[in-house]
Amino acid sequence: MTSVVAAAAVVMVLAGLPVVVTGLNHGLFDRAIQRALRQKLGRSIQFSHLEVRFPGLHPTLSVSDLVIGSPPAISPADLLRTPRLWARLQILPLLEGQLRPTDLMLQTPVLHLVRLSHNRNNYRIGAGGPGRFLSKTRSLSIAAGSAQFDDPERQVVLKVRFSHSGDPTVAYPFRVSGDGVDKGSPLTLVAQGAGLNRRPVAKPYPLIARLVDGATLVELDGSSIRPFDFSTLDVQAHVFGPNLADLSYLFNLHTPNSTPYDVTAHVERDGPRIHVTHIRAKLGRSDAAGEILSDHVSGRRNIQLNLRFGTLYLEDARALIEPRPPHAISRSQSGAAPRSRPGPLLTERPLRLDGLKAANMDVALKIGNLAGAAVAARDIQARAQVKDGRMTAGPIAFSLERAGRGRAWLTLDTSRPAARVTLAGSVTGLRIESLSKQMGKSLTGTLDAAVRVEGRGASMKALASAAQGRLAVQLHDGAFTRSKADALAGDLVHAIGQSIGDRDAKTPLQCAVADLVIANGSVRPDRLTIVTAAGVSQGEGSLSIGPQRLALEFHGQPAQRRVLQLNAPVRVVGPIGHPKVQVLMGQVLKREGPKRLLALVVSPIAGLLPTAGRSAPPPNCRALLDQSKHFVGRPSLR
Repeated sequence: MTSVVAAAAVVMVLAGLPVVVTGLNHGLFDRAIQRALRQKLGRSIQFSHLEVRFPGLHPTLSVSDLVIGSPPAISPADLLRTPRLWARLQILPLLEGQLRPTDLMLQTPVLHLVRLSHNRNNYRIGAGGPGRFLSKTRSLSIAAGSAQFDDPERQVVLKVRFSHSGDPTVAYPFRVSGDGVDKGSPLTLVAQGAGLNRRPVAKPYPLIARLVDGATLVELDGSSIRPFDFSTLDVQAHVFGPNLADLSYLFNLHTPNSTPYDVTAHVERDGPRIHVTHIRAKLGRSDAAGEILSDHVSGRRNIQLNLRFGTLYLEDARALIEPRPPHAISRSQSGAAPRSRPGPLLTERPLRLDGLKAANMDVALKIGNLAGAAVAARDIQARAQVKDGRMTAGPIAFSLERAGRGRAWLTLDTSRPAARVTLAGSVTGLRIESLSKQMGKSLTGTLDAAVRVEGRGASMKALASAAQGRLAVQLHDGAFTRSKADALAGDLVHAIGQSIGDRDAKTPLQCAVADLVIANGSVRPDRLTIVTAAGVSQGEGSLSIGPQRLALEFHGQPAQRRVLQLNAPVRVVGPIGHPKVQVLMGQVLKREGPKRLLALVVSPIAGLLPTAGRSAPPPNCRALLDQSKHFVGRPSLR
């Protein structure tokens, strides 16, 4: 239209205003105007009638059946169709070849907007765009408009109705509402914006928007650099729904799978750079706060994440590491991990590590309480960095019940198909009875442990089967059920008598030390010693990681010699979760002969019979503990 006015102004000056106006109103210049606009804008311009009037100092322009096409290389669809465009023009810009309407009215316009990729669309005309064209317009009135937006790259189709009030007292005169499809799923949009007229090009554009995608609701209140251009935003956002993964499909963000959430935050976006601050979130039953910075300026996305959880429930944490479901599911269903019957500890399901390969990350995490875990943990602090598919986490520091503490370091390299994992860590001061009430009935004490292990594989089972390393476990300052302690110490007769008498009676546990070597898919004890007041037990055997089976044999040395005493080895064998305990009577009979059967007959009274003196002195627990501390090297147990 700028070219239309420029051509008309030149003719008016050269040939006389009355002749030119008469010629324009009779359509004498229509073809020439349309041809000039096509060459200038690279798109077709058509109209059935153009009329110019001069009721005063401000001429008016009326165009009937206006059609503005799209660049042929982008879309065959017409950009704009309207039965009538009416404008009151400024005379001086008109004589300079510029179209500057003071008032503009569009009647039932129909828009078809097409976006093929970044900066490839059919609606950007000229460097200034519509903002510059309308910057001096006092009144803009659009009645009963409709628009369709197609974005095949993002798989979005949106059909809306829109209008613009010419009343200058209305705070949000631009109104948009409609529905569409995003990646195969329907959504609805309701939005309001400030006036499109009388706005400097660089001035932020106030807007309010409400987007509904299934059970996901997004509410924005703030501004964009251009009307409803979500590539540059400064808004207060409120978002809630069944799964955070849905936002990754809607806004091309790197959001994980999750349980139902409710989040408020301040969002600043400048193209590929997004800064989310003042986050207040409810995630399932967990609460979180923090900030996120996402930068996609280069070819690889860089994410800085600083999150603080007051309480993080294990079920919510498990959902965050699950793979993102398809859009059709994430928009309406929780991403909570399915509750199923307990399966194997180590599965053959491939590890899902695409998230580590998709972006570089720097994560700082604080958790006040981790709820729902076997051991209640608190004051967790962790720092993790991901670069080119390699994650380094540590130190991961945490506290456990009753003054227990832990530290860990973890590296995960996903640059190859078989991921490589290295883990080093330690736990000190954990009261073993805090693991479960059932365990506390038979065993108490303070647990210390340290581990250094590495493995390579595409699944948890493959990683464990290829693991190489060492593990040291210590238990001290506790108590053990007397009958079980007697059995492990080799005093079977007294153990049976004790079990018939006071089953809950306990004996002091001076120490238990396990120094384990992890190699070739199995765990074998380099040292396995249990020292109680009932005696000493030495263990040997293995734990097979792949089939997850246990085969250990304990040989005891009772602390007291008794008149009737049966020293029998004890075997623990079977699946890790449900092993069987066997007394190896065959070895005793072969070694001692049938006379030892008498001990079993009188076992109920064995506890009443006198002792015959002490056995050899037990090993020094302090020495055992000190040796075990250095078994795996740093980090130490203390």
